[in-house]
Amino acid sequence: MTYTPKPEDLSSKKLPKPLRELVEMIASNIHDVWAAQRISEGWTYGPERSDERKETPCLRPYGELPDSEKDYDRKTAEQTLKYILARGYTITAPGQDPESLQEAELERVRAQGAKLRSAGEFLRSYDLVERGLRKWPGDLRLRQLKALALAGSGAARRANDLMLALQYEGHHDEETLGILARTHKDLWELAQDPDEKAHHLQRSFETYRACFKVVGGYYTGINAATMGALYGADEEAARIAAKVRKQCLALLKDPQEVARGEYYLAATLGEAELVLGNPKEASRWYSRAGELGHAAKRYGDLHSTRRNARFLLLAKDLDPSDIEAALAIPPVAVFTGHIVDMADRGEPRFPEQSAQRVSQAMRKRLKGLGCGFGFAGAAAGGDILFLEALQDLDMEAHVVLPYNKEQFLGHSVSIAGSDWESRFLNIVSDLEKNNRVSYSSDWPIGSGGADAFSFANQVMYGLALLHAIHLDTELFPVALWDGKPGDGGGGTADTVAWWLEKGHTVQWISTRDPDADEVLTTPGQAGECGKQCGIMTEEVTAQMALEKFPARVMTMLFADVVGFSKLREDHIPPFIQDFLGQVADMALAWDGLEVKNTWGDALYLVFDDVARAGCFALKLVHMVNATDWNSRGLPKNLNLRVALHAGPVYSCTDPVIEQHTYTGTHVSRAARIEPITPVGQVYASQAFAALAAAKGVMDFSCEYVGQTDFAKNYGTFPIYHIRARSKAS
Repeated sequence: MTYTPKPEDLSSKKLPKPLRELVEMIASNIHDVWAAQRISEGWTYGPERSDERKETPCLRPYGELPDSEKDYDRKTAEQTLKYILARGYTITAPGQDPESLQEAELERVRAQGAKLRSAGEFLRSYDLVERGLRKWPGDLRLRQLKALALAGSGAARRANDLMLALQYEGHHDEETLGILARTHKDLWELAQDPDEKAHHLQRSFETYRACFKVVGGYYTGINAATMGALYGADEEAARIAAKVRKQCLALLKDPQEVARGEYYLAATLGEAELVLGNPKEASRWYSRAGELGHAAKRYGDLHSTRRNARFLLLAKDLDPSDIEAALAIPPVAVFTGHIVDMADRGEPRFPEQSAQRVSQAMRKRLKGLGCGFGFAGAAAGGDILFLEALQDLDMEAHVVLPYNKEQFLGHSVSIAGSDWESRFLNIVSDLEKNNRVSYSSDWPIGSGGADAFSFANQVMYGLALLHAIHLDTELFPVALWDGKPGDGGGGTADTVAWWLEKGHTVQWISTRDPDADEVLTTPGQAGECGKQCGIMTEEVTAQMALEKFPARVMTMLFADVVGFSKLREDHIPPFIQDFLGQVADMALAWDGLEVKNTWGDALYLVFDDVARAGCFALKLVHMVNATDWNSRGLPKNLNLRVALHAGPVYSCTDPVIEQHTYTGTHVSRAARIEPITPVGQVYASQAFAALAAAKGVMDFSCEYVGQTDFAKNYGTFPIYHIRARSKAS
C-alpha cells in the first residue's frame, strides 16, 4: 500500500497503523545509531548509576527507555517522514508493485469522480478529476469525466471543446462520442439562433447514430433515438428505440447486468417507450429509475434522465406530471436564524431551553419539504441545529462562514458554551473533508462584523441558488425568526426581508411557537426590516456616507495589459491616447462605476453592482480584441487579463491622492485573480458568481474553472470564467 498523507497530518495520533510501526522502527534505529556513536566515545550499556562521578556514562536499549524518552526519537522520525513527504515522495509498503499501486490510485480517482458526477456534485467532481489530470494528464477516462463535470455545471462550450479535441486525437469509442454528442445537445438547448440550434441538433443526432451503428450500445442508441425524434427522423428514431428496448429487456435477465446498471437500464427503457409513443409504459420504467436514483442519491443521473424525458414530453405534447414526480430532484434549502440567547440578554429571543423543540421542528419541516441539500452558517443556535438536522436526515450540508474559522468560533459559537463549540467543530471538521465549507471573507468588517455577515448571507444564498440551478430543482429559504427587527444589520430579519423582496416564500420556524407551520410570502410581513441587507437602498447609502469608514459590498475589477513592459518609448503616447483613451470613453458613460484608477499598465475600477461590472469587463475585452492596434502605432497583439471580485470594502478618501476610493482585504483578493487569468479572458471569484446568481444576472454566465492557486501564495480558491450569453453560451 502507498501512503501520501499531508505533511501537516503526520503525527503519531493520526497515522495509520503501518506508518506508526514505521515511525517506531525509525525511532529505534535513530537511538541505535546514536548509541553506537556514544559507545565509540567510551559509553557502555548498563543500569543507570546513582553516583555523581559517572566517569563512563551508561546507555540503555531503546526498548527499555520510558515513553517520555522514546518520544524524542519518535519526534525526529516523524519530522523526517514529514520532510520526505513534503518533497513529493510517497511511502510504499514492501512487496508492493509501484505500477500496480499507481493504477489502483488512478482507478480510485476515476471511480470517485464518476460517483460525484452521478450524485450531481459537478464542481467537486471537476476539482477531483482536475487534480488527477495533473498526475495522469493523458488519461482518457479522466478527460471524459472532466467534460461531463463541465457540462453538468453549465460550461457546455468548454466541454464541447474538450470532446472535439479527444475526437481529433483519434478517440472514437462509445463513451467519447457519446459525451461529444451530449455537448452538442447542450449547445442545441442553449442556442437562440435558429441556424445554430439546427446545427447542434443535427450534430448531436448524427454523432449518436454513427456511434450506435458501430458499437451498438444502448447508451448511444437511446440518445440517437431521442435526438432523432427531436430532429424529425421519426421512423429511424422508432427503429433504434425498438432495438434498444429489446437489448435492455434482455440485459435485465442477467443478474450481473442488473447489479451493475439497473438504473440505466430502467431509465433507458422509459425513454425508449416515450420515443415509441407508450407514455404509460414509460411512466412505469421511469418510476423504477426514480426509486433507484433516489435510493442511491444519483441526482446528477436523475437530472440527465429527466432532461431527455422533458424534451420528448414537450415534443409529443404529453402530460408530464407522472414522470416529473418520478424523477423529481430534492429541493435545496438555505437557512438563516437566530443565535441562542446569551445569559445577559434582556428580552428573550431564542432561549436555550427552546432548542430541542426548534430542532424537532426543523427536522419536520425539512422532511415535509423533501429537501436533499442545505446551506447555512454555523453560529451557536439556529445554524448548528439546522446543520445537525440535515446530517441526521442524511441530507447534504454546506456551510458558509463570514470570515476565518478561529475568529468566528470566538465571536459566534464559544460565547454560548463549550457544548456548542464542540458541536461546531464536529460539524465543520466533517464538512471540510468534503470541501463543503466556504469563507466569504478573511476577516470581520463593519461594526461588529455586520457587513461581513450581510455579505456572507448574500453569498450563501447565491451558492444555494447555483446548486439548485445546476440540478434544476427548487430553492426553499428557511428562517428561524422571532418575527421582530434584529439587533443590527446583516441578521435574520434583514435576510428574511431580502428573500421576500426577491419573491420567495419563506419557511418560517417561529422561536415563539416552533411547532406552528408558518410561511411568509410578502415583503410587508417582514415589517421595516431589510434596510441593511443584501442590496443597499439609497437611504442606507446616504446614511453610510456620514460614517468615517463605511463598508459597502462593491465589485472590483483589475486588468493588466499583457506585454506592457516590452513597449518601446514611441508606443507610450499612442497607448495613453488610444488605448487608455478608449477605456476612458467606455468608463465615462458607464452607470455604477464609482472609482477609476490606473498605474502603468494596470486598471483598477470599482462598481456598485456585479452585473454592471461583469458587462463592462466583457465589453472591455471585446474592445481590445476587436481593435487593430497595429494601425494605431501599437503592437498588434496588445491584450488584457481581467479579474472580478465582489466583497465588503471600506469607502474612504485616500489622504495621499485626496480622491475617493475603496480599500480592504477584498481588494487584495481581486488583485490576486488577475495574474492567473488567461490572456483575453475574464475570470471571477466564487463570491462574484454567487452574487450574480443571487441578482438573477442574465447578460453573462459564470462557468466553473476549478480550485485555483492564487498569485503570491495567497491561497487556493474557486474560480469562474465569465462569458457573454450569446447564441450559445
